[in-house]
Amino acid sequence: MTRNVDRLPLNIFVIRDGWSLSIGGELHPSIGYGELLAHAFRKEHSVTSIITDGWSERIAVQAKSGRTLRSLCKVLTRVGARIDREFARGVIDVSVDRNHRSIPVSPDLIVVIESAARAKFDFSKFQAPTAFVVTDPYIGFEEHTKEMGIQAYDYVFVTQRDCVDKYKEAGCVNVQWLPPACDPEIHRRVNVPSQFDVCFVGNIHPRWGTERKRLLELVGKNFENHWFGQNFRYGRRMTCLYSSSKIVFNKSILGELNMRVFEGLASASLLITDRIQNGLLELFSEKKDLICYETDDELISAIRYYLQHAEEREKIGRHGYRTVMKNHTFDDRARQIVNTMLP
Repeated sequence: MTRNVDRLPLNIFVIRDGWSLSIGGELHPSIGYGELLAHAFRKEHSVTSIITDGWSERIAVQAKSGRTLRSLCKVLTRVGARIDREFARGVIDVSVDRNHRSIPVSPDLIVVIESAARAKFDFSKFQAPTAFVVTDPYIGFEEHTKEMGIQAYDYVFVTQRDCVDKYKEAGCVNVQWLPPACDPEIHRRVNVPSQFDVCFVGNIHPRWGTERKRLLELVGKNFENHWFGQNFRYGRRMTCLYSSSKIVFNKSILGELNMRVFEGLASASLLITDRIQNGLLELFSEKKDLICYETDDELISAIRYYLQHAEEREKIGRHGYRTVMKNHTFDDRARQIVNTMLP
């Protein structure tokens, strides 16, 4: 079924994970790739969100703790955390809601944004084209291709350019690169006092994060006025941290083009990131939008130089901001999906 995209709005089913975490009574809703892309679709189309689950249970399984979802939540509650989740597994019929009532909307387009539940979906009651958005191809490839039947989707959009051919070789016919992006309503420059020389907001993965941890320790030893951590500082908190910092530091884990590149650029602070391939320098210009490093010496020298040369630092930061806002928002990614699937 095809439909002229000029006839707006389209009816789009967006299938994604959704979760929120409460710590000390403060609710921290997820602001991940799925929600940001769904929000972009809503600006021009009518969106029906279908929330899947599995994230909490997968933590328990991967930890080999033997805990059920209920007992895991009890443990989290003891430390002041609460996980609010809906739960679904197996084959999910997207034509009915969780109460088994028929959804009174027929979609023009169905977009599945990588689900932690690794569920299969039954689209048989609809004739709409289907898309699968792969947000983490490095970790999820085997499950996508062997468990979820991703080859049956009409289109596959992959956030990492270097993985496009891998999905084609696995039997996916129409595969496109869909890089990460920023949401200007969340990721932007805010007017806050300057506090830090260098800032990093993110995780240290216990298996793959060794080099990131080492570099953070190296930067921390050389530049005392820094803020490194996570502490659920996403959304506005992260935006304020980046805006109050002269430099945003980034180190990929597996050579991935990560969200931090786009979030950091959106703050108009100077982004210093590792020089990966994977399309980074196809989207942004080195020394014009951002600064890249390969060795420890390059990293430390670059931070020291740009802390001492404020005019150059701010010029590059402003240019990177204009580039990301002009070409790399989630609105741009949502339009790419629609224009590709319903030309």
